[in-house]
Amino acid sequence: MRAATKRKGIIMKKQYFVDMVNEKVYVDPVFVKKAGQFGAAEFDKFMELRTALPAFKFEEKNLNVTSKNVYSELTYEVMEAFINFHVEENCRKKVIDEFKAVRAEAVFKKAPYSFVKSWFLSKYKTEYNKSSFAIERKGKKEEAIQKLNHPATTSGQ
Repeated sequence: MRAATKRKGIIMKKQYFVDMVNEKVYVDPVFVKKAGQFGAAEFDKFMELRTALPAFKFEEKNLNVTSKNVYSELTYEVMEAFINFHVEENCRKKVIDEFKAVRAEAVFKKAPYSFVKSWFLSKYKTEYNKSSFAIERKGKKEEAIQKLNHPATTSGQ
């Protein structure tokens, strides 16, 4: 089994993790099933956790599910529209020029879109995720781009 890694008070493992702050041990359903078999390695680990952490509550939780935001609707057009709407007017031309330079440089990279997307998200990830477009981006890309470019004209729809 892998060694534990620490992240903000949580010791994480593949089949379980210990939350020291909330005094809970989250266990994967597969681990729980195997821990019910006397003599299995998971049974021994479960008993070890129970002995070492008697005051902690055990909760079953699927630990192998990740909620990764892949930004599937984040196109070059959307990035440019976002910059035009969200960047202050006095900086906008400079940022658009930088965006175009990054796109030009990306042509020579193995994964040009990933290069540009990384640049964009390194600068605007928080603002983009909070924007109305990020909320509506699933299935309504064109309408959201129009809202980014002309917010006053589409607010009544």
